[in-house]
Amino acid sequence: MMEFVAFGVITILIIWLLADQCNKWAKDRNARLNGEVEEPEDGYLVRLWKRRR
Repeated sequence: MMEFVAFGVITILIIWLLADQCNKWAKDRNARLNGEVEEPEDGYLVRLWKRRR
C-alpha cells in the first residue's frame, strides 16, 4: 500500500515541477515576443540541456 502512495507522490511532484518549468518558458517566450526582454535567463532544465549538447 505504501508503495502506491510513494509512487503517487513522486508522480505528482514530477508533474508539478514540469508544469512549473513550462510556465517559466511560456512567460519568457511571451516577454521576448512582446519585446519586453531581449534575452531571458535560461531555466535550470534549459541549462542542463544545453550543457549536454
